Amino acid sequence: LVDLLVQRARPFVFSTGLAPASAGALAAAIELAAEADAARAHVLALARALARALELPAPAAAIVPVPVGDANSAVRLRDELARAGFAVGAARPPTVAPGTSRLRIALHAHNTAEQVASLARAVRERLPEAPRAAAAPAPRRARVLTVVGTDTDVGKTVVSALLATALRRAGPIRYWKPVQTGTDSDTRTVESLAALAPLERAEPLYAFALPASPHTAAAAENARIEPQRVLARLAELRAELGAGTLVVELAGGLLVPLDEHATQADFLARAGGELVLVARSGLGTLNHTLLTLEALRARGLEPRALFLVGPPHASNRATLAARSGIAAIHEVPPLAPLDARSIEGWVDAHPLAELAR
Repeated sequence: LVDLLVQRARPFVFSTGLAPASAGALAAAIELAAEADAARAHVLALARALARALELPAPAAAIVPVPVGDANSAVRLRDELARAGFAVGAARPPTVAPGTSRLRIALHAHNTAEQVASLARAVRERLPEAPRAAAAPAPRRARVLTVVGTDTDVGKTVVSALLATALRRAGPIRYWKPVQTGTDSDTRTVESLAALAPLERAEPLYAFALPASPHTAAAAENARIEPQRVLARLAELRAELGAGTLVVELAGGLLVPLDEHATQADFLARAGGELVLVARSGLGTLNHTLLTLEALRARGLEPRALFLVGPPHASNRATLAARSGIAAIHEVPPLAPLDARSIEGWVDAHPLAELAR
């Protein structure tokens, strides 16, 4: 019987072998993972929010390495964080090269933005006590400022022109709309309103004639948007620009689908970078704006500013100032005529200096 078990039932003998129950659980986990796009987007957004808070490069996945340098300091930091209620790892030689020890922080889909903010504060409070290893300079890549709307036709293109005009005064800029639907070209509009030079704009990666949601417009032409291609093109444009700001305008509202699985919110969570939110100034904007903010914050995303486009509405502005949690709120009234001169005039009166930093 012993010989039979050793030869035929190794999963029950050796810990490196998988028991049938383990294999079954893994098979089920694969099916669950295939439907977990939202959870993956959420955890990646949390990881990137933590990296931003610690002034580290945006991670490609859920693990954020925090350089410390000395192995003993890394262990001490890990233990101090554990006493504060945070479970983080300490990678040190021989796992990493001598002098490059680091904290290894793994985020999870069940974590919240508030927990990540608390962790970032705890790390910042303790990290200066440990000598950090000198990091090799990273290749320069342009910062990304994404223009997100609460809906379609809320004024994202006008705000994109305002941002391009204002930020050009602080350094190089480029405008990009990844997905264009409808025959009216927002790229041409921003080019005209912001007086863009040819190198200050990039053509859409996808352009469809039907004025509809990206996934619907693509399907009408028997095409499909590939979010990974959009991310790859974003990385290329950032590398090409090198410095300054890449202004990215999304299509429609935050949660419109790009394909059968991913929404623009999922793309934004993976892309990282900074964002501004654009909303109508008038009736209905309170619900639309607060719902969009809720969806953004669920993914660890926080707008740098809120633009209210349309005739000024004192009550809506006051309500959003009290409830949105956004300090910088800009009103953009109808500009007549809407041209490069009126765009320059608005920027002269509202320099948007806080967005140039």
